[in-house]
Amino acid sequence: NVDCNPGTITAPASLSRAISAVNLASSYRFTRRLRGPTGDSLHRAALAPSTRSSHTRYMHNFFKPVATSAGGEPAPKRSRPSVPTWKAVHESMLVRDDPGCRPNHRIAAFDLDDTLQKTRSGKPGYMVTDLGDFVPWNARVPSKLRALHDAGYKVVIFSNQGGVKGAMEGKRADVVRARLDAFAKEVGIPVQALCATQKGEKDPKNYRKPKSGMWAHFDSSLNGSVSPDLPACFYVGDAAGREGDHSDSDKGFAVAVGVKFFTPDEFFADDDLPDFVTESAEKKKGEAAEEVGGAQGGG
Repeated sequence: NVDCNPGTITAPASLSRAISAVNLASSYRFTRRLRGPTGDSLHRAALAPSTRSSHTRYMHNFFKPVATSAGGEPAPKRSRPSVPTWKAVHESMLVRDDPGCRPNHRIAAFDLDDTLQKTRSGKPGYMVTDLGDFVPWNARVPSKLRALHDAGYKVVIFSNQGGVKGAMEGKRADVVRARLDAFAKEVGIPVQALCATQKGEKDPKNYRKPKSGMWAHFDSSLNGSVSPDLPACFYVGDAAGREGDHSDSDKGFAVAVGVKFFTPDEFFADDDLPDFVTESAEKKKGEAAEEVGGAQGGG
């Protein structure tokens, strides 16, 4: 029933209402696409009356010119800083994961107490709460860890921290976390750390050294899909079963994992890296050069 008088076309009221509903739904879908299903404020704006269409309002914002720097170039996007994270595993291990640590075949592994750090006071590390009491084991520790990082190794700390026990949010756990964060900042490289906190029946996954549970967790959960190349890996620790050592747990850990073992006296005696480390680094550089050459020659 459309009135077809000359110069006039009038749609019935029902058709007008249908057209209005279609336009309204289209506007609603458009704003939802711009802001997603949680854009409640835009949803209300789309339904509110306006002197101009919702399409016009939001198209204007959508195509708004991007911010530019003083030189006329697009302003660089700000990325969120990547920060290390801590988590408790099975109430018997603290794990520090650093986003700067990439999966790697070559692992430089270290104990913490009396290997990477010692105390000014001479007290055992588990008795110290003042972070200022912890210092590098000797002056070569920071530079040698940086050299390992530059040679393509990932630095990982495996430490027994029995003073924490099961109190993963307790004061002792807080000290361990703060201590390792400060140490990583001091040496200036990405560092992962695993700290066994229980023993006996309270350590069901055998994380405590000399058992190899910490390494097994690292291999399965902290190194992507990359398996460590054990002949190129090593572990440095002070508990080697020597006269005066409190145990041989560090040496036993290295044996259980299947990697080379050094005491800190051996490893930090000079500035040189072990021959197998430098040989491995040179081998990796050669393989990378071959890959680049093959890619360039395969055109």
